[in-house]
Amino acid sequence: MGPYVLWQPQVHRPGLVCFTAAFLAVVLLVTSAGCSDEALRVAHFLVAVAGPVVGLVLIKRRRTHYLLGLVRPT
Repeated sequence: MGPYVLWQPQVHRPGLVCFTAAFLAVVLLVTSAGCSDEALRVAHFLVAVAGPVVGLVLIKRRRTHYLLGLVRPT
């Protein structure tokens, strides 16, 4: 199998979007910008917690599919 590049856009882009959303949710929680409503604050908290988890799951699934596509059947 050939070398595997660390950054594969087709593999890592959905995870990057999830991590970015989680980071922005944490920033909004810390600065309390736009968090006057309790439901909005809970939504930001859920995105901050679930974003990295969903991102890792998406990256793992896409990476496995991508690497299996590189293996040639014998």
